[in-house]
Amino acid sequence: MDGPTTFICPTTGQLVQHWLDKRDQARPNDHEMVVCPACAKIHFVNRQTGKLLGHKD
Repeated sequence: MDGPTTFICPTTGQLVQHWLDKRDQARPNDHEMVVCPACAKIHFVNRQTGKLLGHKD
């Protein structure tokens, strides 16, 4: 299932929304590279959970 996910940019603290394709077909450790519109840096978002790589919660 495709769908939006939101995460907090670790650089700016802003809430960012991103569209993830085929989330239901992703494996637990699949990450998607995202150019963050809040800080213009690259973040890696888990395709199943929507959490950032290295996120502790």
